[in-house]
Amino acid sequence: MKVFLISFPSLLVSFCYSQVQTKPINPAHIIKVKIPADSTPKALRINIAALAIIDARDDTSNIGYAPNEIFEAKNYVLSPSLNEQLSTWFTNYLRIDPRNKTGTTLLVNIRKLRLSDQAMPRIGMNGRITQGNNGWESGIITKIEYYLMRDSLYTPLYRYDSIIPLRDKLKKHYEDFMQAALEFSLEKLFTLNLDIELTRKRKILLSDILNANKSNLGKPVYNSTVFPKGLYRNFEDFLNCKPFIEEFEFKTGELGDMVYVNENGEKNAIRDVWGYSDGTSFYINSGGIYSKLIRTGNTFYFAGVKSISRKVSHYMPQTSLFNLATGTGIKDTDFRKEIRYFQLDMETGDIY
Repeated sequence: MKVFLISFPSLLVSFCYSQVQTKPINPAHIIKVKIPADSTPKALRINIAALAIIDARDDTSNIGYAPNEIFEAKNYVLSPSLNEQLSTWFTNYLRIDPRNKTGTTLLVNIRKLRLSDQAMPRIGMNGRITQGNNGWESGIITKIEYYLMRDSLYTPLYRYDSIIPLRDKLKKHYEDFMQAALEFSLEKLFTLNLDIELTRKRKILLSDILNANKSNLGKPVYNSTVFPKGLYRNFEDFLNCKPFIEEFEFKTGELGDMVYVNENGEKNAIRDVWGYSDGTSFYINSGGIYSKLIRTGNTFYFAGVKSISRKVSHYMPQTSLFNLATGTGIKDTDFRKEIRYFQLDMETGDIY
């Protein structure tokens, strides 16, 4: 899990921390997403007679979380459904004629398609990751596989696996994000000679594709109703439901949550912890604060911290007009956690 924190020297530093409790998201709280139809549809250099969509995402209930002003998260959902929205969009964009009864079927296997306010770290002009208030790019996480089907056999074409950042506000442009992701994922398709691909590439069965979609589901985390009590060092421990330390003590503090273990008769703080289980629920370490995971589909979500923003202001009781004009003098640095709802990527351990 990638969690970026910031640390800056300052004369006066104040922290704003508290234990974060994840509240279940009301499935009725939704923002309907409709993918805009492209004004310049394209046609492939092969006769595509039909389209098939497989929704192989870990969680098929939404495509992202959108907090509102009172921190009651809403679900972004494709309306009326992902299958119907994508079927319509691909059919129009690729000029697929459903009346055509002869030709090849294009299979679109959706592994990831997710909107996020904090999809990836923002890269500055110097090539370095920026931090603070603008440390993250909004974007869409995409993993789509394309196949051609003829005579009940499937030819793998390619996989599009990318995070597409856009420096626009997600809450205003989420539909444009979806359209951009789909168009980018198809760019390679227009460069391929699909007749040659069908001739030369190996063929697989539909069952091979479906089994690959479920390859991760054999991990203990998917079949366990209770996590064994203890500390979990990393994502692999979590997948295998295997804590590396069983006995510990948890405390909430002003500077964040801490876990302690007894070593040689002494109580020592353990900082390198991915999460812990109290024997009933699992809590993920997010920005130094532990948040309860809630399962949804074949993954988990939580309300937590992915970054800590910094706000620097002059300490007014000891600040002159000269200090304000020149940026000098005593300053007060305030660190604030930015709480969002996130989904856990069960393939990488990242959070979006």
